[in-house]
Amino acid sequence: MDHHDQFLLDLYGASRELSVGEFPQRAMALLGKLVAFDSARLITVSGASHAGQIEICGAIVHNTPVDMVLDWESIYAKDTILQKVMADQGTALAFHAPTLFAARDKSVVLDYANRFEHLNGVVIAQKAAQQDRIDGLSVYRAATDRHFSDRERLLVERVMPHLQSALHINAMLAVQCFTSSDNSNVALLSRGGVFQFFSPGFATLMALEWPQWRSPIPPDALLEAVRGMTTRYQGRAIDVSSQRVGELIVLRARELCRIATLTAREARIAVLFAQGNSHKEVARQLEIAPATVRNFLQKIYTKLGVNDKGGLATKLAASMGERSTMN
Repeated sequence: MDHHDQFLLDLYGASRELSVGEFPQRAMALLGKLVAFDSARLITVSGASHAGQIEICGAIVHNTPVDMVLDWESIYAKDTILQKVMADQGTALAFHAPTLFAARDKSVVLDYANRFEHLNGVVIAQKAAQQDRIDGLSVYRAATDRHFSDRERLLVERVMPHLQSALHINAMLAVQCFTSSDNSNVALLSRGGVFQFFSPGFATLMALEWPQWRSPIPPDALLEAVRGMTTRYQGRAIDVSSQRVGELIVLRARELCRIATLTAREARIAVLFAQGNSHKEVARQLEIAPATVRNFLQKIYTKLGVNDKGGLATKLAASMGERSTMN
C-alpha cells in the first residue's frame, strides 16, 4: 500500500472516530506526513463576493495563529496567488513568496508572508460540499530555499477532494449527534473562538443581527455571551443558545419574534389592518388621519420584513402561534 492510500484510510477512519474538536488538526497532521509542511490553513469562503470582497465562512489553522486569517483579510486583494487559484479551481499552485511578491506594489503581501513564515507554499481552491462556498487549502514552509516539488503540488491537488469530504463527514456526524432533528440553523465553534462549520441558515440569521459581519471570528458580543455564565446571546433579531461538546461549542440560532420590536401604536395598527380593515377604517377607529396610518404601515412593513397586507397577516399569525407554543 502506498503512502497516498494509507493517508486516505487514516483520514476517513479518523473522520468517523474522532470528535469534531479533534479531527481537523488530525487531518492536517496526516496531510503533513504525506507532504511535509510547517503550517497550514483551510479557509471556507462564500462563492458570491460582496462588492469584490471575500466573505470568510470558516477557518481551520494548523501551527499558525488565528490572527493570521484576520491579517490576510486586509491584504488578499493584492494576493496574486489567490486570484489564480480562484480562476482555476481544482488546480494546485506552488509559489515562492520572495519571487512572486517582489514588486513594490506587492510589498504588503511579502511582509505578511515573512511575518507568518509563508515563504514557500502550495495553494488550491475548490468547491465545498455546500455548493455556495469554496474551500481554500494552503500549506507553507518557512525556509526560503525549501521549495515544493511538482510531485508534492500534485499530491495536494489529488488529496484536496478527500480532505474536504472527510471534514464534511466529521462535521455532519457532530451536528447529528449533538443537535436536534432540525439542523438548519447550527454552527460549530472551536475553543479558540473560530467557526469551523455553520449552516447556510445560521449564516442568514447572523446577517440579520450583524449585516456587516464577514469574519470566521464571531462578533465580540456573541463570543462573550456563549463563553460566559449565561451561554446564551439574545440580540435585536436573533437568539443563540450554546452547548459545550468537548473542545467545541455547538450553537443553535433562531430568529426572534419581530412583533416585539413594534411600538404599542404600531402593533395596534398592524393588527387592525391585518384583520381586513382599510386605511380609512383603521384611521377612523384610532381617530387619526389615513395618511398617518399609511406612514405607520411603511414603518411596520420595514420592521417585520413584509411587503403587503397578506405578508403582515401571515407574520402576525406566525407570531401568535409561536407564543402559544412557548406557553
